[in-house]
Amino acid sequence: MARKNILVVDDELGAQESCKIILKDDYNVFIAEDGESAPPLLRKHRIDLVLLDVVMTGMDGIETLKKIRETHARLPVIMVTATKTIRTVVEAMRMGAFDYITKPFNIDEIRGVVAKVFAREDVPEDEPSVAVKDSGGSIITSSDNRMQDVLRAIGRVKDTDSNVLIIGESGTGKELVARAVHFSGERRNGPFIAVNAASITESLLESELFGHEKGAFTGAMAMKKGTFEMAHRGTLFLDEIIDTSPALQAKLLRVLQEKEFRRVGGNDLIKVDVRFIAATNKDLMQAVKEGKFREDLYYRIAVVPIELPPLRDRKSDIPVLVDHFFKLFSRKIRSQVKLFSDDAVRSMMEYDWPGNVRELQNVIERILVTVESDTVQPYHLPPQIRLHAVMEDGDLDGSLNSFSLEGTISQYEKRIIENALDRNDGVLSSTAEYLGTTRRILKYKMDKLGIIPNNRGGTLRQAKEDPVEEDAQLQ
Repeated sequence: MARKNILVVDDELGAQESCKIILKDDYNVFIAEDGESAPPLLRKHRIDLVLLDVVMTGMDGIETLKKIRETHARLPVIMVTATKTIRTVVEAMRMGAFDYITKPFNIDEIRGVVAKVFAREDVPEDEPSVAVKDSGGSIITSSDNRMQDVLRAIGRVKDTDSNVLIIGESGTGKELVARAVHFSGERRNGPFIAVNAASITESLLESELFGHEKGAFTGAMAMKKGTFEMAHRGTLFLDEIIDTSPALQAKLLRVLQEKEFRRVGGNDLIKVDVRFIAATNKDLMQAVKEGKFREDLYYRIAVVPIELPPLRDRKSDIPVLVDHFFKLFSRKIRSQVKLFSDDAVRSMMEYDWPGNVRELQNVIERILVTVESDTVQPYHLPPQIRLHAVMEDGDLDGSLNSFSLEGTISQYEKRIIENALDRNDGVLSSTAEYLGTTRRILKYKMDKLGIIPNNRGGTLRQAKEDPVEEDAQLQ
């Protein structure tokens, strides 16, 4: 196999030499000494990957990326930054950068990111692009390799009638993917009907899907069309299909095979042309083995399986998602917030997001509603995110030596406050604001936990600088 060609675009000689040393054994490395030199080299050589510095004299990395995209729309680009400025990273990702790495170079990191690029499935240059939008303009955006596989799967299946099974934890965006398949495909002008099997009782779910005739059961005062009938020439999305009963699974299998059904209490066969998409947050194959889900239905609905990774496994997407939801809600909410600080976004990237993208979306909306500041700081974030960031920074778990609830909580509190003091150079007023509390409560907690200001970095300096009157009011 021919060696891959990598173009390094950086105006620092040291960075150029470092990249050569790290990559030359496995790849052919070409050097562009500034942004202006990159396009000619791209025309001269077949380049497979670009390592592009963000901060350069003359044409900077963002402008260079724009130039590259004009002629090489699909060429993988990895941004290199010394500052790790979140806003720059977001802008680069939105323009199609594959990933980013930071200076000074970590040998394993740069080799790993480059290897990840070349480990991707090769995509033919003539493969159609995927417009992953729903009727409301929501967009699936990601720089993660696994999510790129999801986008390619949407592109391949959108103009077919193949049944799709979307697998993923709650909150990963399964309905958004289903909408993307529908609204980017040939059925986009037809109806999209979504049903959540877990939210409807078993006795009513059959009627919801297939409809019923007047008098079919107590309370059926009139004929009602089901969602299969309403989704004719469009798409029916059934979420949490694992919660359907065995009897209903048999009826689903028939309608998917024969494209016909009867309403509850009816005799007439109703023909339908429906694209069926199902979703689940559980292991359906395991359910088949346990006899909880029909094997024949599983293979009928899982013609094209699409698996969504949890947000904790694609944290590089968080800055882009924060930016997306911020702009989305800013159009609806009159908020004072103008931007999220780098520290705030970094704290969010350290959190594992058990509720996935839905949890992140809710957090952004809550912040825009409640924060009365133009810039979101870490202390504006929900407590669980701030605590997680402190634990990660302070290796809190390894230091706990008390098995009592009260002792454990005290150690958590002490480490949190000490960490916050360090981050704010020991300034009590700034530390209190960072923790989302008052200076008076902070001083009380420090005294209770035995945190002595004079022994901590800049706290002694702050004690001298704080007005005497304020100290007197705290006594």
